[in-house]
Amino acid sequence: MRTQKESYKVLIINPFPIDADCPIGIMMSNLFEEFESNRILQYYTHECKIELQSKFKSRRIDIRPTFAREFHRTVRSLLRKEASRGLSDSDSELRNTGARHSSWQVWLDLIVPSELKRDMFDEIHNFRPDVIYTQVYSYSLLKLVIKISNIFLCPIVVHTLDDWMGSNNKEDIVSWIPDFYFNKMFKKVLNNGEKHMVASPKMKCYMERKYGGKYSFVMNCSKFIEIGTTPRETSPLKLVYTGGLMLERFQVLDEVATILKSVNRIKAKYEMHVFAPDAHIRCYQERMQDNIIFHNGVKHCEVSSVLRSADVLMHVESFNPNVVKFTKYSLSTKIPEYLSSAKPVIYYGPKSVGVAEFLAGEKIGICTDSSHELEECLVQLYDDRERRIALGEEGCTTGKRLFDKGTMQATLSNILQGRGESVL
Repeated sequence: MRTQKESYKVLIINPFPIDADCPIGIMMSNLFEEFESNRILQYYTHECKIELQSKFKSRRIDIRPTFAREFHRTVRSLLRKEASRGLSDSDSELRNTGARHSSWQVWLDLIVPSELKRDMFDEIHNFRPDVIYTQVYSYSLLKLVIKISNIFLCPIVVHTLDDWMGSNNKEDIVSWIPDFYFNKMFKKVLNNGEKHMVASPKMKCYMERKYGGKYSFVMNCSKFIEIGTTPRETSPLKLVYTGGLMLERFQVLDEVATILKSVNRIKAKYEMHVFAPDAHIRCYQERMQDNIIFHNGVKHCEVSSVLRSADVLMHVESFNPNVVKFTKYSLSTKIPEYLSSAKPVIYYGPKSVGVAEFLAGEKIGICTDSSHELEECLVQLYDDRERRIALGEEGCTTGKRLFDKGTMQATLSNILQGRGESVL
């Protein structure tokens, strides 16, 4: 067994790489930033923008052979239903089915082998990884990771961010055989003697119950400020949301904007500011209230200044049961960033999902699930400056205990080295 000071090499095979311009890329940037570039070799499967200044090299790969990719593209274009006006294809599909993949795709993953090209084989052989880190996210990616692990005799460490297997695929009799096969395969990986990672306490309980295995809580992390920032005295207060509008979050934010109109009827108490990716604003803005002030998403390094200029921070999740399948176990990557700003956090959405249970369980922030409850909360916070200060400080203190960057990075390193020790 290597000591902590000795170098070890990590092969990352993921949907998105370190420094990708998305929540997963940001989370990985924070977790892996202390690693030397020559200790990381990474491949990813989804199209994305990557930070130009990233020290980590990455390469996009196609898992399926060319004929399978063309077949998939053709069938999907024939079956795709016209998206609802103003909605992205993915949100339209989620609204209708609660699943991204149809039965024929699951069978395609089962029948068609995952492709390990010669140049990729040679690169991995020369790199000689000590461990494979993966978030999986698809059956075809799972097959590839297992193939590489068997060829190079390299252990697999899985970092589960949500119930990708239970939510990505339709539950029907046609896909029962491949679903059974892949669940058995996934369970074998999770019981390989390694300690794996999950992105929320609720996910940890779920994975232990369904698959077995050992897990540590490893999620996005942040640098925490010294408490003592004095809230602004100006009015109206800035209510800020940062992040994506997908998973029907745009609808819930639209409802929040409607509630704010009621709160501001006599006196302007709040301004609502939404910082979102440009593509999301173009897709959803016309479906949202005109009292929302939109800002193009800022770089990760600039998020902290945006949050600290806010008075109250907002997080939302959809009430749609089909969408809840994707959020019931997860914890949004923005929560550590919110808490690190020492500003009060309000959550609006179903209280049964992972992020709500986490905030309520740790007694940080305010969780609401009705328009009346949210309106009362906003009015009370506006009138009670001392409570805003106290909520922000409590959240920052708890967040530092759970999401401090040094602590999370140490836990990740311990697990990848095979020590399997959580420092939390």
